Order: sequence, then structure tokens, then C-alpha cells
Amino acid sequence: MNTEESPAGKKISRKPFSRLKQERERRGWSQNDVAKKIGTNQINISRWENATTTPSPYFRQKLGGLFGKSLQELGLFSEVEDSNSEQGGSTSTSSMSIWNVPYRRNPFFTGREEILINLFQALNSSKRAALTQAKVISGLGGIGKTQIAVEYAYRYRENYSAVLWVIASSRDTLITEFVLLAVLLDLPELHEQDQEIVLTAVKRWLVARKNWLLILDNVEDLQAVVDFLPVDGEGNILFTTRLQALGSIGEGIEVEKMSVDEGMLFLLRRTRFLASDAPLSPGSGYRQYIGCTPSGSRSGRCLYRGNKVRLTRLSQSLPHKT
Repeated sequence: MNTEESPAGKKISRKPFSRLKQERERRGWSQNDVAKKIGTNQINISRWENATTTPSPYFRQKLGGLFGKSLQELGLFSEVEDSNSEQGGSTSTSSMSIWNVPYRRNPFFTGREEILINLFQALNSSKRAALTQAKVISGLGGIGKTQIAVEYAYRYRENYSAVLWVIASSRDTLITEFVLLAVLLDLPELHEQDQEIVLTAVKRWLVARKNWLLILDNVEDLQAVVDFLPVDGEGNILFTTRLQALGSIGEGIEVEKMSVDEGMLFLLRRTRFLASDAPLSPGSGYRQYIGCTPSGSRSGRCLYRGNKVRLTRLSQSLPHKT
């Protein structure tokens, strides 16, 4: 989750937080420099260094990758994890939930219920993570594939001990993302110079654990991802891709354009003519105001009576709420 504070109940030892400041000053960076590098603000960096608040798992992963240090070395290892380590137990199966989804949940997410339900049923019919059992969300660019994956992750996160998000647009990107996973998982091999050793360590972690979800977003080359995935394991694998020819790499779920009612409901929620959880009333008379894809609405453009217009103009043309 792309938030700045750790979830409730996940306490992190606050005394070592000065290590963040030490590592930052060693590199001659300001708090603002660090904030820009990991996508947050200077206020959060100051709070983390002063132990006023704690970074979420997402930003712990980013900080570890930025400084090239393990979570323990940065003082970001949770007390829950330390306790488990002292007792010789696993820190990653039942005692904690690992999460690095980089998007907030979309409050305007609309429809796609059948896809989400089918995804959950298909993924959980077998927990084996063989490639042939991976699920692939495919469709045109801007159709909403990533948003479906984000909604799935949030909606069903309680069913998984770990939800791991990887940007998979190229092999180089995959290597970078898997190295960051090694930081997030605090694997002993994370300092290895040989990236193959790090990749193997992440795959070994996946094979040894249960009930994880690995999401590979924006896959451009299906064959390129094969080297990054475990040959076995008790978890789920989910891709998003624009590719249509999937071969035998996984079972495809094609995302089509929204139905008339879904598109209308999404648009009315997006323009705040309806509350985010309000249904569409029968006979509401808005059917002429449809034609948005999810990406079109987010960028502020859609079709109004067959013409492309901005949502600001569209909101002026819609019938006034009573």
C-alpha cells in the first residue's frame, strides 16, 4: 500500500531510526533528496528519522533499495519479526502480512464483479503456482487491467500472507523489481553482487512459503517472465498484459469495455453526480452520457453524444441533481 505509516499492530523498534539519518548524511543527501528518490515528502522523512511515525512496508522496501541496506541494518525490522527470529520461527507466513502494492485503492472502481469473482475462484481452485495455472488479465491499453489487479489485491488481501507487486515491462525492470523484493523480504542474499543469486533466492522464498500472491503488471514479453517465476510453490500468480497470444503460459481473462450501465455508473461517480457507493437508478436518463474507458475518465476525457469532451464540460451538460 502506498502509504507512509505502518499498519496497526506492526510496531517497529524506534531507537535505531537514527540509522536512516546516518545513512542519508553519509551520502550528503538532504531529507528532500531522499523524499524525491522514493516518492514521498520531506515531512515523512523527518518523522521517520525522529521516530514520530514509521514507514509502511512499501516505503521500507524503497528505503532499503535506495541505501542498499537490509531492513535490519536500517533499523526497520519490526518487533514482531525480531521476536519470531529469536524464537527461530518464520517471519513471513502466519505472523505478518507482506504488502508492496504501489497504488492506493481506487474509490471510483466500478463493475468488473464477474471478473474479480472468477479470478478468485480460479486462483484458489489450486494453490500450486505452476505457470500453466497462472491467470492473465489481458486487454487493450487503458481498459482497466491494472485497476482490476489493484482491486483484487485489496479485496482479497486477507486471504494471503504476502501480496507482492512487480512491474514487468522489461527484463531489466524485472531484475530491478526482484532485487527490491529481496530487500522487502530481507533475504540474506540481498547484498550479493551476482543478480542471479538474488533472483534465485526470491524464487526459493516463493517455493518455501504458502498463500502468497505475486502480481506481474504490464508484461510485455511473456517468455521473458518465465525465468523469474518459481517452478513450483503454494501461491498464486497473476499477470496483466496487452498481449493477446498467451500460448501455454497461463489462462487468459479478457477484459472488455464496460457495459453501458457500468460505464454510466463509473462516469457519474467520477464526476461526483453519484456517491462512490451509490447504485444507478433505473430510468435515470443518463444513457446518452456514456462512452468512457476507465483510462479516458481518469485523463478527463470521454464521449458525450458521440463527441470527445472534457469531464468539466460534461458535468455542466448533465442534468442537475435534485
